[in-house]
Amino acid sequence: MGFKTKLSPKDLKKAEDELNEDSKTRNDKIKEVITRCKASPSVPASCYPRLDEGFVLRYLRVAKFDVKNAVNRLERFFQLQRDWPELYGNWKFDERMERLLEAGSTELMPDPDKDGVRYLVFRVSAWDPAVDSVHEVYRACIFLWEYILLDESIQVNGIKVCGDQGSLSWNHIKNTPMKVNKLWAQAVDGCYPIRNKKTAMIKFPGWFMSIYGLYQKFMSAKMQNRVMLVGHDLDLLKTDFPNNQLPEDFGGSVPRSNSSDFVKKIKKEAKRLEKDFAYLSNLCNEGGSYTKLEEDSVTQDMARLQLEIEQASRQAEQDKTETEL
Repeated sequence: MGFKTKLSPKDLKKAEDELNEDSKTRNDKIKEVITRCKASPSVPASCYPRLDEGFVLRYLRVAKFDVKNAVNRLERFFQLQRDWPELYGNWKFDERMERLLEAGSTELMPDPDKDGVRYLVFRVSAWDPAVDSVHEVYRACIFLWEYILLDESIQVNGIKVCGDQGSLSWNHIKNTPMKVNKLWAQAVDGCYPIRNKKTAMIKFPGWFMSIYGLYQKFMSAKMQNRVMLVGHDLDLLKTDFPNNQLPEDFGGSVPRSNSSDFVKKIKKEAKRLEKDFAYLSNLCNEGGSYTKLEEDSVTQDMARLQLEIEQASRQAEQDKTETEL
């Protein structure tokens, strides 16, 4: 029978024009990707249950129906899961994940824009490293990604992301091993079948540019070109991030209640998402072939950065005290 798309005529036309999707050859391409994955030594047999038609189609779309590219992305996706068992080894929508999403660690805006693009925001302020590990924060984000990828329209039209870094501290930095930064860059840049149109960083402290310089080592040139470093001038967001696509604390009009509303929707799909990724219990287990993350020792670059951050923080506190006087 083959895959039956639920795309609207408008989105289907975009998929044809921008992604090279052809309804006449779609199912043959899907079958070819599945066959190649099962023949690949980089795709363990435990992953085969995840290779359903709808899931594989996501990768063909983001690869613009280049079969080789789609297979490479899928290989990297399954390798990411093997390399990051701290995140994927407990694939459950639990109370901790619900709390992080309710707090706005990652939040989906209610409606698409006129071009069908969806908007997400994230907040460093929602993460207390003393309470939650960085793996748990990223698990909540990736669970949200899997939720939105159930929507074919998002697969075709893509997303834009805006991150509030205003609460970023050395405590956040030291609790994020550089290997985690590398894995996250791999997830964003070459694993997940999401068309990321633009990422904006706002409200970040002055020393953020130093840490961003380290993160850039893990980013492709294409990814770097899609990042906007806005700082505190939120008017610079308006061209790419209209007010009705940003929450109130980002200078937009979306009410705070939105996070609770979309978390309720995710909860309704949670069992389906857990079932879709049930294979992870075999892929990410103590007897598996994954590489457990090792906590990075602080490199010389990070040590110098720590001193810079601490000095900048002391100066900011001193300036605040003098102003109050």
